[in-house]
Amino acid sequence: MILIVDDERAVLELVSSILAEADHQTLTFTHAEEALTWLESNEATLILSDVSMPTMSGFAFKQEFERRFPNRAIPFLFLSSHSEPQHIVHGLELGADDYLTKPAHPEVLRAKIGAVLRRQKRYSVPIFHGDIARFPFVKLLQFCETRGLTGEVAVQSGAFDTKVRFQGGELVYDERTEEALEQLIEMETGAFQIHALPVTFSEIEFASAVAEPTTAAASSPETKAMGQLSGVKVGARTFQIQTELVSHPESRVVTIVILDGRTVLKRVGDLLLPGSGSDPDSAPDYPGLIRTQHASVEAEVRDKLDQLGKQADKRSTQKVPSVKQQFNRLFEEGHDAYLSRDYEAALAVWEEANALDPDNKALSVNLDILKKKMASA
Repeated sequence: MILIVDDERAVLELVSSILAEADHQTLTFTHAEEALTWLESNEATLILSDVSMPTMSGFAFKQEFERRFPNRAIPFLFLSSHSEPQHIVHGLELGADDYLTKPAHPEVLRAKIGAVLRRQKRYSVPIFHGDIARFPFVKLLQFCETRGLTGEVAVQSGAFDTKVRFQGGELVYDERTEEALEQLIEMETGAFQIHALPVTFSEIEFASAVAEPTTAAASSPETKAMGQLSGVKVGARTFQIQTELVSHPESRVVTIVILDGRTVLKRVGDLLLPGSGSDPDSAPDYPGLIRTQHASVEAEVRDKLDQLGKQADKRSTQKVPSVKQQFNRLFEEGHDAYLSRDYEAALAVWEEANALDPDNKALSVNLDILKKKMASA
C-alpha cells in the first residue's frame, strides 16, 4: 500500500490514477496527522508526501514519522511544487529517498517509485538501533568496521537527520558525509539505525574482518526484529551490550556483553516458536522480546558493574594488557578528550593508539576530523 499525502484532492486523485496504471494500491490523506494515525496500526510499502500542507508540513511529517516509528524502513518521497535547490537539499538531508517536483510526468513518477521499491527490496529492515547518548558515533564506526557492514547508518538528533554509507566495513565518503562527520562525532544525544545490504562477492576483499554477522532471509518474519545496541561506560572502558534475534539453528534472542573485544557475558533467550503469544496463529513479539531482554541484561551489567570492574582491574595487574586492550583504552580516552574540547590531548592519545593499530579505519576517520578541526582553529 502506497500512502499519498497532499492537501489538494485533485493531486491525490491524479497521482492515484497514475500509480494504479502500474498496479500499485494507494491510500490518500489530506493531512499528515491522519496518515500518522493510520500508520499506528497499519503497514505501508512507500510514502509519497507534499511539502507545503496546513498544520503539519511534509518535512515535519517525515521527522515525526521517524520519531514515532524508528523500527520501520519505509521509503519516503517528497512530491512538491517547491523546486528551489534549498527545498530539495533540505528534503534529502531529512533522509528522503527522493524529491520530485510538480507537475510530475506520469511515466517519470511511476519509474521513480518503481526504482525506489526495487532498491528497497535489496535492503533488510534495520538490523540494530540505539541511543547516541549510550552508544556514541565513534563506537558505531568501530562496530560497523568489525562487522564488515555494507549498508548505511541513519542518525537523527533534533532537526539534524543524516545517513552515512559503509562498504565492507569502510566509511564511504561523499560531500554530505564530509559535512556531517564532525557533528556526528561530537553528538551527545540522538538516535541511530543500522541498515544492511546483502554483501556481494566483489565486497569480500573489504570484509575480511567480519565478526560472525547474523543474516535472516528477507521473507522471514524475524527480519522485522531490529537488534539493539548500547554501552555502559566505566572510566575509559565501555561494556558494549548487543541484543539480536539469531535464527540458526533455532530462533532465539541472544545478548552478548563485550569488553575490550572479549565477550564477558552471554544470555540466550527461550526458543521462539510461532503461536507463543496469546494468538496461537501469531508469531512472537520479536521487537518486544529483544527490548525486554536487552533491558534486563543492561540492568544486570549495571548491578554487577563493581564486580566486573574489580575483576578487570585484577586481571590487568596480573598480566600486561594485550595490544587490543591497550588500543581500546586509548580509543576511549581520546574520545573523552575530544568531547571535552581538549584537542591536543585527544591527538596525542589517538596517535598513540594509531601506532598500535595503524589500519584501524574508525580511528583514521576520527584523526582526520580532529586534524582538520585543529587546523581551522
